[in-house]
Formats: sequence, structure tokens, C-alpha cells
Amino acid sequence: MLDRFRGREVATTGDGFVAVFDGAEQAIHAAQEIGRAASGIGLEVRAAVHTGEIELEGGNVRGAAMHIAARIVDLTESGQVYVCGRPESSWRARRSASLIAACAS
Repeated sequence: MLDRFRGREVATTGDGFVAVFDGAEQAIHAAQEIGRAASGIGLEVRAAVHTGEIELEGGNVRGAAMHIAARIVDLTESGQVYVCGRPESSWRARRSASLIAACAS
């Protein structure tokens, strides 16, 4: 499903994952679709979308944006998608992306 929104998984977190996208719009739509698909099979998920600067290191994504998305997902309730960050700030950053952190509720 991530491919459909031009995203790729960059980390797993026990019952969740982190994915990176080219932009906030794709990340938000992917998060919503993941929530709908999970609900259709009786699972509830929560997700956070954050846009910010990332570091690419040998195929791995690192940086504050990834950690922020992972922390914000902890604040969400079942079935919610929180969005934070300023997408326009990513235009100025050398390497920026929108990330989803999602996990089962």
C-alpha cells in the first residue's frame, strides 16, 4: 500500500512502522488509507504524520523528524491521524520528507 502513495518503510517498531514519503499530502492519504484498511479487518491503528529534515545514511533514515513522528503517534487515540510540522518548511531544507509513524491501538 505504501507504494501507491510513493512511500517506503524505513523502520519497524514492535507493533508499528515508520515510512517516508516525498510530501505531506501523500503521507496523509496513506495514513488514512492504512487506517481504513486496518479497520476493515477489525484492527484499530493510530498514526502521526510529521514533515521535517531527515538524514540519509546508507539507506537508513535518521534525524529529528523521524523521532518526532514516533513521539507524536504516542499522543494519538485509536483511529486518529495527527499531522504536525510545516510542509512549507521542507522546501527550504536540503533533505526533507514527510514521515508516518503508525501502530496498532
